[in-house]
Amino acid sequence: MLRLPMLPALWITVITSVHAATLHVPEDYASIQDGIDAPQAGDTVLVACGVYYERDLRLRNDVHLLSASGEPDCATIDARGQDRVIAAVNLSEYTPVEGFTLLNGDAHTDLNEDLGTVGDGLGSVDSYVVLLNCVIRNSRGSAIYLNGTGHPVFRDCRITGSGAYSSIIVWGESQPLFEDCVISGNAGQALYYYSEQTGSLRSCLITGNGGYSAVAPYDGGVNLTDCSIVGNDGNGIQFYETQRTLNHCLIAFNGGIGGLSIWGGSA
Repeated sequence: MLRLPMLPALWITVITSVHAATLHVPEDYASIQDGIDAPQAGDTVLVACGVYYERDLRLRNDVHLLSASGEPDCATIDARGQDRVIAAVNLSEYTPVEGFTLLNGDAHTDLNEDLGTVGDGLGSVDSYVVLLNCVIRNSRGSAIYLNGTGHPVFRDCRITGSGAYSSIIVWGESQPLFEDCVISGNAGQALYYYSEQTGSLRSCLITGNGGYSAVAPYDGGVNLTDCSIVGNDGNGIQFYETQRTLNHCLIAFNGGIGGLSIWGGSA
C-alpha cells in the first residue's frame, strides 16, 4: 500500500483523483521513459519488477513512478555508468518516485547551463521531487545534487557507495527534507550543504562515510532531529557561518578533530 509523505493536501488530492490512470511498464510501454512521457498529470506509471538499463530519465510534473511492490529490490534502474539515472527539472508539483534502486549513475549531461555533470543518481533543479523507499547505489560521483528552489523530500531512502567528495550536495535555495534515511559507506562526506534556505534531517543514520566531515553545512541552515552520526572518518558535523538546530542527536565515534566543529559566524 502506498504510504504518502506528509505533504500539502492539494498534492494528495491530485494523485488520488478518480480520473487518474495507471500505465504499466513493460506491459503497456516498453521502457520506463516511454511510460513517463505518456500519462497526464496525476497518473501513475507502475513498473514491473526487474532490471531496466536506462539512463537520464526525465521526470514529468505530478506523474507518480512506482515499482510493482513499492520496494527497492523489486525494480532496478541501471545507468551502467553512461549517464545519471534520474533528472528532475522545473517540477512545480510534488512528483513521487517510490520503490526503486538507482544504480551505477555517472552524469555526462548538464541539467541546465549552471548545473554541470553532477547528481549521478538524481539531479534536481527547481523541483519538488519526492523519493520514497529508494536506494541510490554505486554512483561514480555525488549520488544526489539539488539546486535552485523547491522542497525535495527523501523518505526511507539509502544512499551508499558514492565515490565523490560528497554523496549529497545541496545548492542554491533548495529546502530538502531527509527522513528515516541511511547515508552510509560513501567515499566522501555524507552531506555538503550550501543552500541559502534551511533543510532538515529527521531520524537519519549517517555512518561509515569518508571526507573531512560527515555533515558540512556552509550556508543557510540545517535542522537535525533524532539523527545518529556515528563511525565516520572525519568530524561528525562541521558548521561554518550557518544557523543550526540539533535535537536529540547522537554524534559519536567519529574521526577528525572532534564530533562537532563550529567555525565562522555560526549561531
